[in-house]
Amino acid sequence: MAQRTTITEDVSGRNEKKKPRSYVVWNNKGGVGKTRLTYDVANEYALQFPDKKIMIVDMCPQANISSLFLGGWTRGLKLAEELMQDASSCKYGTRTVCGYIVAELENHTGIPLDCSEFLVKPEDYYSEEGGKEGGKEEGKEGGKEGGKEGGKEGGKEGGGSKYCAPSNIWLLCGDHNLDLICPFLEEESRRISMRKESVDNFRKVHHVLREFISQVTKESPEDWVIFVDTNPAFTIYTRIALCSSDEWICPFNPDDFSLNSIKVTQLSSFVISNLSSLPPSILRTYVYQSDGLPTSSRNARRKNLQREGFRHHGRGTRRDPA
Repeated sequence: MAQRTTITEDVSGRNEKKKPRSYVVWNNKGGVGKTRLTYDVANEYALQFPDKKIMIVDMCPQANISSLFLGGWTRGLKLAEELMQDASSCKYGTRTVCGYIVAELENHTGIPLDCSEFLVKPEDYYSEEGGKEGGKEEGKEGGKEGGKEGGKEGGKEGGGSKYCAPSNIWLLCGDHNLDLICPFLEEESRRISMRKESVDNFRKVHHVLREFISQVTKESPEDWVIFVDTNPAFTIYTRIALCSSDEWICPFNPDDFSLNSIKVTQLSSFVISNLSSLPPSILRTYVYQSDGLPTSSRNARRKNLQREGFRHHGRGTRRDPA
């Protein structure tokens, strides 16, 4: 019988300023278990620390982790897609990452959005009726594939299972439209602000999810723990995800391909870790011209940064003293 892992909270190195614990799970190689790890760790954390509030942010257009938390592959995906299409359930639009990001970037009123409007509680999507319905669906599938016995097993495993999401978990649902809004996000990040006050749109776009987390947790930041699931590609929405959290978890498989992906991932993430210190001109040049380039070209880009007085020091980059 497998032993249950006990999670211990690491409170060392915390700043005096209270803030939530936030973890982004990312590796630019697919199939290493990012979503499964995020799902398991978040569930276990919620169960072992019932006094904590756990927020799951789904920054992958496949919305797999949203499907898992909303009831599983069949029923959960159906519910997630309903959230993606239902603009009436929230006064700002859809209750998904796309709904929030677009509403936030198009909000020029100066009045902050009520970000809690975008969150859903997976627990609310588990009901006796939903369990029966899910059991029937899975039972039908099982029946087709394996006869009566398969139907019985499908009924046991589908929606009718006893699992229910912990009551202290909240979800910002993923959205299939993340790829479709990429051009909008890129354009917004490049746009020169015409407002009187100085606005760095590049940082505004990349910190849009960080702002969401800050708004939701501002009343009691120390009570919140955030887990962000990601897509492997180093797209602008992946960069937004990386900018949102203070801790980075990099899952990998014990093979050479995963080892190589970690090296590439480190190169991509070192700019993100210095988003607040790098001059905007250098930052834009690096990010926009590094996507999809071979390693040799990326190394050349790093040398350009070094000529400007920035050097890579293992965990990040800092300007050399004059």
